[in-house]
Amino acid sequence: MEWGDNARERMKTLLRGGYKLREVVADLIDNSIDYGGENCTVHVTFALASEDAKPYLCIRDDGDGIKPEDIDQAMTTGSRLTDYDHGLNLGMFGIGMKNSSLSQGKMVTIISKAEGKEICVRRIDAEHILSTDVWEIFTNHSGTEVAVKEYERLSELSKGTTVIIEKMHKVANRIELESLDDDMLDIKDELDAYIGMVFEYYLKGTTLKSLQDNSFHDKKLTVYLNGTDDENLIQPLDPFLSDLVGGTKFDTLQIDYKIADIQFEQRTFDVDCSHYIIPHKELVPTVWKARLDRVVEWNNGQGIYFYRNNRLITFGGWGGVLGIETHRVHSRVKLRIPPYPEAAEYFELDPHKREMELPRGPKAKLKKQFAKKWRWHPTDVNKVVHSTRCKDGRKKENRRAFVAFQNRSTPTSSQTALPVARAPTIERNPSRNRNESNSGDTNSGMAQGSQDTNGARGINQRNEPITRSPSPPPPEPKVDIVSKTEGPLVAITGNPIIQDWVIEINQNDPLYSKLIEKIRQME
Repeated sequence: MEWGDNARERMKTLLRGGYKLREVVADLIDNSIDYGGENCTVHVTFALASEDAKPYLCIRDDGDGIKPEDIDQAMTTGSRLTDYDHGLNLGMFGIGMKNSSLSQGKMVTIISKAEGKEICVRRIDAEHILSTDVWEIFTNHSGTEVAVKEYERLSELSKGTTVIIEKMHKVANRIELESLDDDMLDIKDELDAYIGMVFEYYLKGTTLKSLQDNSFHDKKLTVYLNGTDDENLIQPLDPFLSDLVGGTKFDTLQIDYKIADIQFEQRTFDVDCSHYIIPHKELVPTVWKARLDRVVEWNNGQGIYFYRNNRLITFGGWGGVLGIETHRVHSRVKLRIPPYPEAAEYFELDPHKREMELPRGPKAKLKKQFAKKWRWHPTDVNKVVHSTRCKDGRKKENRRAFVAFQNRSTPTSSQTALPVARAPTIERNPSRNRNESNSGDTNSGMAQGSQDTNGARGINQRNEPITRSPSPPPPEPKVDIVSKTEGPLVAITGNPIIQDWVIEINQNDPLYSKLIEKIRQME
């Protein structure tokens, strides 16, 4: 099969393509999701070939596969095999598999099988095209061990597709013989984190709405990396730590808003945004941070995260709306681009799904939005813009305060005790103080604790019974429940409590974080 003119120059351009390896893998997973039905399982293998110890990439899925009569079309740039639904599909431009794969490897093999059809193979060999100046696509695999193994495996199945990338010229520049194992492991860890973040919603399970008939479709993605055991399962990675929303003011803060009534061509649409301020880097889970660091450096993680059909398109940076600044390092915006083709055009969505430089229209709208002031947490006194909240609310002083606060907590078995809230000092009866002083009783607290309700049976240091006059009962606390429109969510008022008191509450209870905040204010 021959395809196109100026084959040699065209191939040189493809081999120099700007895709990163992780983006190539994401593009191939896009195809697997689009053709995988409700549940899609993908196996990603990045390893060294047994024959020559050269790296290769193999991605296989259990999707519908490609029919023999359609596979040549699938090898053509810009082609799609299904009726594209903008509300459901991810491979928006149909160029990922060919162009992105060749940017990483000089040998690309596709092995596919559709239900009830014969297995079919297509292979692009860049070195052959460069030497002959003929764009020829072979109908057999390369004969390497991985290609033979994948062909035999798929022959025994009813359907599925495997893409193998060999002769990986870009990866060769990232690994050294002396540190080969470590370099390969670093790349694998990067793939794990990137896939977990880009396909977070699909790994958790998500629902999409068709733009053709308004029907809803569930999508669940399972991805294994370099193995088939549970430890090889890629876990979702949430760059916003949104599971910490609703906690203390040290946890993730979230404000939701909408950029409404955007008009472009014949379409009017809204854009939903969630603005997060994540915790100080010393307070975030260490495992989470270590995994995220494999994808984006901490300071560059600030900015806008663009999603389309619940797939992360691009992230980091402010799209020209704001600059990268240290005081904004905790600020991140989740921006959900509607599935309409006009919305993708309005935001100038890059076909390679790698860059998002905002045009003037959305840039102006977002700049206005970022200038708004919000009360980010119920305990915040004033409304402030996100930059101020980051700068004032995520300093190391907060770290010290939080550590000191945690150190005052007393854990118990399955519960965590909140700090002891000290009641105001109440002066004792002078005669009682004098008697206790003369008796040398240093265990007065124990003696008080051993009193019964009738008075005052206790034991002093000499093991002698002591008698005290009964103390008046403490005033009954007063609890009022009133409706409130501002201020703290909970207010407790009443007379002073005579003794020290402790509140124990399971830290999984929703009230836990609110009580912590309230007690911190009291102190």
